[in-house]
Amino acid sequence: MQANRASNPDAHAACVTAKPAPFLRARFGESAVLLTVLTPTSCRVGRGVLVPRSSFLAVRLPCIRDFWSESISCRNRGSVPAFPLALAARRAGQSHRVVVLLSDGECDEGSVWEAALFAGHHKLDNLTAIVDFNRIQAFGNTSEVLNLEPFADKWAAFGWETKSVDGHDLPALEAALASLPFRAGKPSLLIARTVKGKGVSFMENQLAWHYKSPNPEELETALKELA
Repeated sequence: MQANRASNPDAHAACVTAKPAPFLRARFGESAVLLTVLTPTSCRVGRGVLVPRSSFLAVRLPCIRDFWSESISCRNRGSVPAFPLALAARRAGQSHRVVVLLSDGECDEGSVWEAALFAGHHKLDNLTAIVDFNRIQAFGNTSEVLNLEPFADKWAAFGWETKSVDGHDLPALEAALASLPFRAGKPSLLIARTVKGKGVSFMENQLAWHYKSPNPEELETALKELA
């Protein structure tokens, strides 16, 4: 799919995420075009359950000509295909960047750290990992389930250059992404420190909303609070 060109018409990005694809449509609206649905199930409004969904999205962004995302339903699988994609791109002489979106709870998984070690070893500076660090995962706070701190230091020990920003500060996020790679010869880790359910009084920092989707009344209240 051809998208809008900007100052760098040859810029490409591949984005791989272990989170369901609907968040991209929520962020980019009609710019997010669903190309192929591999598993025709998704989150259901008003139900307190999550149903897996895998899909490909094409997202038209001002600074990126071709942006696609692979959304993978199972936790910890995002980094597994993403990091070798970056190595393959470099070996093929391609200039695009690979971005993988991870959650903090996902970083409990050994496969994430195996992939991180792989990326550091191969000095994949065309690779960026963004971690949504909201300190809540399936069974409780990350500090209680499996403490990840010092989080940035762990990634640095694996050969990554790291930055931490307020994940709700869009200018800060944009500035960090504009500075990629953070250091030549190293993969980049951006830690986006966030609050789950931020802006909605009954959702903020509530574990139940790790799973739940709002019913119509709750949705109406949430939209009014966010307006």
